[in-house]
Amino acid sequence: MRRLLLTIASTILDNLDTLLVDSTFHPRVVVCIPAYNEETRIGHVIREASLFANQILVCDDGSSDGTALEAEANGGRVIRHFRNLGKGAALRTLLREAEKASPDIIVTIDGDGQHSPRDIPKLLSPILDRSAEVVIGSRFGNGNAVPRYRKIGNSILSALTNMSARTSVRDTQSGFRAYSSKVIATMVISRNGMGVDSEILIKVAKEGFRIVERDVSINYEGDTSTFNPVSHMFRVMWGLFLAFVKEHFNEFAQRGSETLPLKNSAPSRLDKVGNGGFPKAENRGLTPRLNGPLQSPLTPRDTDNYHGG
Repeated sequence: MRRLLLTIASTILDNLDTLLVDSTFHPRVVVCIPAYNEETRIGHVIREASLFANQILVCDDGSSDGTALEAEANGGRVIRHFRNLGKGAALRTLLREAEKASPDIIVTIDGDGQHSPRDIPKLLSPILDRSAEVVIGSRFGNGNAVPRYRKIGNSILSALTNMSARTSVRDTQSGFRAYSSKVIATMVISRNGMGVDSEILIKVAKEGFRIVERDVSINYEGDTSTFNPVSHMFRVMWGLFLAFVKEHFNEFAQRGSETLPLKNSAPSRLDKVGNGGFPKAENRGLTPRLNGPLQSPLTPRDTDNYHGG
Protein backbone atom coordinates (compact mmCIF):
# COMPACT_ATOMS: atom_id res chain seq x y z
CA MET A 1 0.00 0.00 0.00
CA ARG A 2 2.83 2.37 0.91
CA ARG A 3 4.55 1.65 -2.39
CA LEU A 4 1.31 2.42 -4.26
CA LEU A 5 0.96 5.79 -2.52
CA LEU A 6 4.57 6.66 -3.31
CA THR A 7 3.99 5.78 -6.96
CA ILE A 8 0.89 7.99 -7.13
CA ALA A 9 2.70 10.88 -5.47
CA SER A 10 5.63 10.52 -7.87
CA THR A 11 3.27 10.51 -10.87
CA ILE A 12 1.55 13.70 -9.69
CA LEU A 13 4.87 15.48 -9.22
CA ASP A 14 6.14 14.38 -12.63
CA ASN A 15 3.02 15.80 -14.30
CA LEU A 16 2.61 18.91 -12.17
CA ASP A 17 3.22 21.31 -15.09
CA THR A 18 0.49 19.62 -17.11
CA LEU A 19 -1.95 19.76 -14.22
CA LEU A 20 -1.31 23.48 -13.70
CA VAL A 21 -2.38 24.35 -17.25
CA ASP A 22 -5.23 21.86 -17.36
CA SER A 23 -8.77 23.05 -17.98
CA THR A 24 -9.44 22.83 -14.23
CA PHE A 25 -7.08 25.77 -13.72
CA HIS A 26 -8.95 29.05 -14.06
CA PRO A 27 -6.56 32.01 -14.44
CA ARG A 28 -7.53 35.43 -13.17
CA VAL A 29 -7.86 37.61 -16.27
CA VAL A 30 -8.24 41.40 -16.25
CA VAL A 31 -9.16 43.13 -19.51
CA CYS A 32 -7.99 46.74 -19.91
CA ILE A 33 -9.76 49.00 -22.43
CA PRO A 34 -8.49 52.50 -23.29
CA ALA A 35 -11.37 54.50 -24.75
CA TYR A 36 -11.94 57.96 -26.19
CA ASN A 37 -15.42 58.98 -27.42
CA GLU A 38 -16.63 55.40 -27.89
CA GLU A 39 -20.11 55.56 -26.37
CA THR A 40 -21.70 53.71 -29.31
CA ARG A 41 -19.22 50.80 -29.23
CA ILE A 42 -17.80 50.43 -25.73
CA GLY A 43 -20.83 48.59 -24.34
CA HIS A 44 -20.58 45.78 -26.89
CA VAL A 45 -16.82 45.40 -26.33
CA ILE A 46 -17.31 45.11 -22.56
CA ARG A 47 -20.16 42.58 -22.81
CA GLU A 48 -18.15 40.36 -25.15
CA ALA A 49 -14.92 40.65 -23.16
CA SER A 50 -16.66 39.86 -19.87
CA LEU A 51 -17.24 36.30 -21.14
CA PHE A 52 -13.51 35.65 -20.73
CA ALA A 53 -12.47 37.94 -17.88
CA ASN A 54 -12.81 38.31 -14.14
CA GLN A 55 -12.71 42.09 -14.33
CA ILE A 56 -13.09 44.77 -17.01
CA LEU A 57 -11.24 48.06 -16.54
CA VAL A 58 -11.96 51.03 -18.80
CA CYS A 59 -9.99 54.26 -18.93
CA ASP A 60 -12.19 57.04 -20.30
CA ASP A 61 -9.46 59.29 -21.64
CA GLY A 62 -11.23 62.64 -21.43
CA SER A 63 -14.17 61.73 -23.64
CA SER A 64 -16.72 64.43 -24.42
CA ASP A 65 -19.54 61.90 -24.89
CA GLY A 66 -21.15 59.24 -22.68
CA THR A 67 -18.33 56.68 -22.88
CA ALA A 68 -17.92 56.43 -19.11
CA LEU A 69 -21.66 56.04 -18.47
CA GLU A 70 -22.00 53.34 -21.14
CA ALA A 71 -18.98 51.50 -19.77
CA GLU A 72 -20.35 51.48 -16.24
CA ALA A 73 -23.83 50.48 -17.42
CA ASN A 74 -22.36 47.40 -19.10
CA GLY A 75 -20.30 46.26 -16.13
CA GLY A 76 -16.96 47.99 -16.65
CA ARG A 77 -15.04 49.63 -13.84
CA VAL A 78 -14.18 53.10 -15.08
CA ILE A 79 -11.20 55.32 -14.39
CA ARG A 80 -11.58 58.75 -15.94
CA HIS A 81 -8.96 61.26 -17.04
CA PHE A 82 -10.04 64.88 -16.72
CA ARG A 83 -8.87 65.55 -20.28
CA ASN A 84 -7.59 63.61 -23.29
CA LEU A 85 -4.00 62.57 -22.51
CA GLY A 86 -3.41 59.91 -25.18
CA LYS A 87 -3.43 56.14 -25.46
CA GLY A 88 -0.11 55.71 -23.67
CA ALA A 89 -1.35 57.61 -20.63
CA ALA A 90 -4.58 55.58 -20.64
CA LEU A 91 -2.69 52.28 -20.74
CA ARG A 92 -0.36 53.42 -17.96
CA THR A 93 -3.36 54.19 -15.75
CA LEU A 94 -5.05 50.89 -16.62
CA LEU A 95 -2.00 48.71 -15.97
CA ARG A 96 -1.38 50.35 -12.61
CA GLU A 97 -4.97 49.74 -11.58
CA ALA A 98 -5.05 46.19 -12.97
CA GLU A 99 -1.98 45.18 -10.99
CA LYS A 100 -3.93 45.75 -7.76
CA ALA A 101 -6.19 42.80 -8.68
CA SER A 102 -3.18 40.41 -8.78
CA PRO A 103 -4.14 38.95 -12.19
CA ASP A 104 -2.47 36.01 -13.87
CA ILE A 105 -2.96 37.61 -17.28
CA ILE A 106 -3.79 41.12 -18.47
CA VAL A 107 -5.43 41.64 -21.86
CA THR A 108 -5.47 45.02 -23.61
CA ILE A 109 -8.01 45.78 -26.32
CA ASP A 110 -9.18 49.06 -27.86
CA GLY A 111 -12.71 50.27 -27.22
CA ASP A 112 -13.57 50.96 -30.87
CA GLY A 113 -14.88 47.46 -31.66
CA GLN A 114 -12.40 46.73 -34.47
CA HIS A 115 -11.06 43.71 -32.58
CA SER A 116 -13.41 40.93 -31.49
CA PRO A 117 -13.15 40.11 -27.77
CA ARG A 118 -14.16 36.55 -28.72
CA ASP A 119 -10.55 36.11 -29.88
CA ILE A 120 -9.29 36.58 -26.31
CA PRO A 121 -8.87 32.79 -25.73
CA LYS A 122 -6.42 32.69 -28.66
CA LEU A 123 -4.21 35.17 -26.81
CA LEU A 124 -4.50 33.42 -23.45
CA SER A 125 -3.48 29.97 -24.69
CA PRO A 126 0.29 30.54 -25.24
CA ILE A 127 0.62 32.08 -21.78
CA LEU A 128 -1.30 29.26 -20.13
CA ASP A 129 0.81 26.59 -21.81
CA ARG A 130 3.94 28.57 -20.87
CA SER A 131 5.22 28.98 -24.41
CA ALA A 132 5.17 32.81 -24.23
CA GLU A 133 4.81 35.77 -21.87
CA VAL A 134 3.50 38.23 -24.48
CA VAL A 135 0.94 37.44 -27.16
CA ILE A 136 0.01 39.89 -29.91
CA GLY A 137 -3.20 39.65 -31.93
CA SER A 138 -2.12 40.05 -35.56
CA ARG A 139 -4.50 41.63 -38.05
CA PHE A 140 -2.52 40.44 -41.07
CA GLY A 141 -3.83 36.90 -41.24
CA ASN A 142 -7.16 35.10 -40.99
CA GLY A 143 -8.10 36.42 -44.45
CA ASN A 144 -8.74 39.88 -43.01
CA ALA A 145 -9.50 42.65 -45.50
CA VAL A 146 -7.07 45.30 -44.27
CA PRO A 147 -7.11 48.58 -46.24
CA ARG A 148 -3.99 49.01 -48.36
CA TYR A 149 -2.95 52.30 -46.75
CA ARG A 150 -3.03 50.60 -43.37
CA LYS A 151 -0.88 47.74 -44.61
CA ILE A 152 1.70 50.16 -46.01
CA GLY A 153 1.79 52.31 -42.86
CA ASN A 154 1.99 49.32 -40.54
CA SER A 155 4.72 47.66 -42.60
CA ILE A 156 6.87 50.80 -42.25
CA LEU A 157 6.26 51.11 -38.51
CA SER A 158 6.76 47.38 -37.95
CA ALA A 159 10.08 47.45 -39.81
CA LEU A 160 11.33 50.32 -37.63
CA THR A 161 10.02 48.76 -34.42
CA ASN A 162 11.46 45.33 -35.21
CA MET A 163 14.81 46.91 -36.02
CA SER A 164 14.93 48.52 -32.60
CA ALA A 165 13.48 45.54 -30.70
CA ARG A 166 15.40 42.93 -32.72
CA THR A 167 12.18 41.01 -33.28
CA SER A 168 10.23 39.81 -36.31
CA VAL A 169 6.67 40.68 -35.31
CA ARG A 170 4.25 41.19 -38.22
CA ASP A 171 1.83 43.52 -36.43
CA THR A 172 3.80 45.66 -34.01
CA GLN A 173 1.02 48.26 -33.86
CA SER A 174 -1.75 45.96 -32.67
CA GLY A 175 -3.20 47.04 -29.33
CA PHE A 176 -4.91 43.67 -28.84
CA ARG A 177 -2.44 41.86 -26.59
CA ALA A 178 -2.10 39.55 -23.61
CA TYR A 179 0.62 39.86 -21.00
CA SER A 180 1.69 37.49 -18.27
CA SER A 181 1.63 39.12 -14.84
CA LYS A 182 5.43 38.86 -14.63
CA VAL A 183 5.68 41.19 -17.65
CA ILE A 184 3.48 43.90 -16.15
CA ALA A 185 5.73 44.24 -13.10
CA THR A 186 8.63 45.28 -15.35
CA MET A 187 6.79 47.66 -17.69
CA VAL A 188 7.29 51.41 -17.36
CA ILE A 189 5.41 53.41 -20.01
CA SER A 190 6.92 56.81 -20.78
CA ARG A 191 5.04 57.72 -23.98
CA ASN A 192 1.60 59.28 -23.63
CA GLY A 193 0.64 59.02 -27.28
CA MET A 194 0.24 56.47 -30.06
CA GLY A 195 3.86 55.29 -29.96
CA VAL A 196 3.10 53.28 -26.83
CA ASP A 197 2.56 49.99 -28.70
CA SER A 198 6.05 50.15 -30.17
CA GLU A 199 7.53 51.30 -26.87
CA ILE A 200 6.06 48.36 -24.96
CA LEU A 201 7.16 45.83 -27.56
CA ILE A 202 10.73 47.14 -27.59
CA LYS A 203 10.94 47.08 -23.79
CA VAL A 204 9.54 43.57 -23.28
CA ALA A 205 11.78 42.23 -26.06
CA LYS A 206 14.86 43.71 -24.42
CA GLU A 207 13.79 42.19 -21.10
CA GLY A 208 13.99 38.79 -22.78
CA PHE A 209 10.30 37.88 -22.64
CA ARG A 210 9.04 35.46 -25.27
CA ILE A 211 6.73 37.10 -27.80
CA VAL A 212 4.38 35.27 -30.17
CA GLU A 213 1.54 36.31 -32.48
CA ARG A 214 -1.88 34.80 -33.05
CA ASP A 215 -4.10 35.70 -35.99
CA VAL A 216 -7.28 37.51 -34.94
CA SER A 217 -10.27 38.88 -36.81
CA ILE A 218 -10.65 42.58 -37.54
CA ASN A 219 -13.59 44.75 -38.56
CA TYR A 220 -12.88 47.96 -40.48
CA GLU A 221 -16.52 48.44 -41.48
CA GLY A 222 -17.19 52.15 -41.22
CA ASP A 223 -13.53 52.56 -40.14
CA THR A 224 -13.97 53.64 -36.53
CA SER A 225 -10.54 55.24 -36.28
CA THR A 226 -10.55 58.69 -34.65
CA PHE A 227 -7.02 59.50 -35.74
CA ASN A 228 -5.54 60.40 -39.12
CA PRO A 229 -3.39 57.40 -40.21
CA VAL A 230 -0.70 59.54 -41.85
CA SER A 231 -0.37 61.72 -38.76
CA HIS A 232 -0.37 58.57 -36.63
CA MET A 233 2.49 57.06 -38.63
CA PHE A 234 4.68 60.14 -38.34
CA ARG A 235 4.00 60.48 -34.61
CA VAL A 236 5.03 56.87 -34.02
CA MET A 237 8.11 57.30 -36.21
CA TRP A 238 9.09 60.39 -34.22
CA GLY A 239 8.61 58.44 -30.99
CA LEU A 240 10.81 55.62 -32.28
CA PHE A 241 13.48 58.13 -33.27
CA LEU A 242 13.45 59.70 -29.80
CA ALA A 243 13.63 56.27 -28.18
CA PHE A 244 16.58 55.36 -30.40
CA VAL A 245 18.44 58.57 -29.52
CA LYS A 246 17.70 58.16 -25.81
CA GLU A 247 18.89 54.55 -25.77
CA HIS A 248 22.16 55.28 -27.50
CA PHE A 249 22.76 58.43 -25.47
CA ASN A 250 22.32 56.39 -22.27
CA GLU A 251 24.77 53.77 -23.56
CA PHE A 252 27.29 56.49 -24.40
CA ALA A 253 26.86 58.15 -21.00
CA GLN A 254 27.23 54.82 -19.22
CA ARG A 255 30.44 53.99 -21.06
CA GLY A 256 31.80 57.47 -20.33
CA SER A 257 31.03 57.17 -16.63
CA GLU A 258 33.07 53.96 -16.43
CA THR A 259 36.20 55.97 -17.22
CA LEU A 260 35.55 58.75 -14.70
CA PRO A 261 36.32 58.58 -10.96
CA LEU A 262 33.17 58.50 -8.87
CA LYS A 263 32.72 60.89 -5.97
CA ASN A 264 31.79 59.50 -2.60
CA SER A 265 28.25 60.47 -1.83
CA ALA A 266 25.45 59.29 0.40
CA PRO A 267 22.63 57.40 -1.30
CA SER A 268 19.63 59.48 -2.24
CA ARG A 269 16.10 58.66 -1.20
CA LEU A 270 15.52 57.24 -4.69
CA ASP A 271 18.46 54.87 -4.19
CA LYS A 272 16.81 53.54 -1.06
CA VAL A 273 13.45 52.87 -2.71
CA GLY A 274 13.12 49.60 -4.62
CA ASN A 275 11.36 49.62 -7.98
CA GLY A 276 8.85 46.90 -7.27
CA GLY A 277 6.70 47.46 -10.33
CA PHE A 278 4.11 50.22 -10.10
CA PRO A 279 3.70 52.74 -7.27
CA LYS A 280 1.13 52.24 -4.56
CA ALA A 281 -2.38 53.51 -5.20
CA GLU A 282 -2.01 56.36 -2.75
CA ASN A 283 0.98 57.68 -4.72
CA ARG A 284 -0.62 57.48 -8.12
CA GLY A 285 -2.91 60.49 -7.93
CA LEU A 286 -6.05 58.37 -8.32
CA THR A 287 -8.83 59.71 -6.15
CA PRO A 288 -12.24 58.07 -5.89
CA ARG A 289 -15.24 60.04 -6.98
CA LEU A 290 -18.45 59.30 -5.09
CA ASN A 291 -21.17 57.73 -7.22
CA GLY A 292 -19.03 57.88 -10.34
CA PRO A 293 -15.86 56.69 -12.04
CA LEU A 294 -12.42 57.17 -10.60
CA GLN A 295 -10.61 60.37 -11.48
CA SER A 296 -6.96 60.55 -12.48
CA PRO A 297 -5.63 64.15 -12.46
CA LEU A 298 -2.67 63.53 -14.76
CA THR A 299 -0.81 66.29 -16.53
CA PRO A 300 -1.47 66.34 -20.29
CA ARG A 301 1.55 65.67 -22.47
CA ASP A 302 1.95 64.38 -26.01
CA THR A 303 -1.85 64.41 -26.24
CA ASP A 304 -3.69 62.73 -29.08
CA ASN A 305 -6.72 60.76 -30.00
CA TYR A 306 -6.24 57.15 -30.97
CA HIS A 307 -7.24 53.93 -32.74
CA GLY A 308 -5.15 54.97 -35.74
CA GLY A 309 -2.99 51.85 -36.08
